[in-house]
Amino acid sequence: MTDSNVPPSGGTVDTSLSLLERVKKQDQAAWYQLEQLYTPLVLRWCGQWGLKDADSEDRRQEVFTAVFNAIGAFRREPPHKTFRKWLRTITHNKVRDYWQRIKNQPAAAGGSDHQAWLNELPAGPPDDEATAQEEESELVRRALELLRAQFEPETWQAWWRTAVDGQPVKDVAKELGLSGNAVYLARSRVRKRLETEFRGLLDLAP
Repeated sequence: MTDSNVPPSGGTVDTSLSLLERVKKQDQAAWYQLEQLYTPLVLRWCGQWGLKDADSEDRRQEVFTAVFNAIGAFRREPPHKTFRKWLRTITHNKVRDYWQRIKNQPAAAGGSDHQAWLNELPAGPPDDEATAQEEESELVRRALELLRAQFEPETWQAWWRTAVDGQPVKDVAKELGLSGNAVYLARSRVRKRLETEFRGLLDLAP
């Protein structure tokens, strides 16, 4: 594992491999990107399950250590289904482990309140369809920001303004001084790179 606050330097990215495949090959730069992509979500889950900031950060480190050790076994099929669900389950387990440790130290940690939190935690992480869609949308936006440096500013703007902001292709083409076909090609390039880079990690809409 690397320090998620310090980006690795050097090395050449094999763009034919997805981020997940590179992580499984223990590529440090890929691991850094994975942490950058999912850390905000892990911290959000920890907060939803009652942890304060410092405790959430400690659990985040535990979660990514567990992911690092088990990533080779991850498959997009039952019981994992999606990487986000797999990661959510790991996070939930680490939070429950934390509250269990607190429960065993009532004098030092205000046992009754922590016992209540432990009792109120669900048996499995709640994940309804609306929440899943919201979290996947957020992940896609973060993934796009991680990809941004790989494209010329004009290509990126053509993609973002049409695919994300929903502006008409003809309006964006006029604003950027491009043909409509050039805008469509820019959209295709970014979309293809997104699908390749994050294959197996994100649920991308058609």
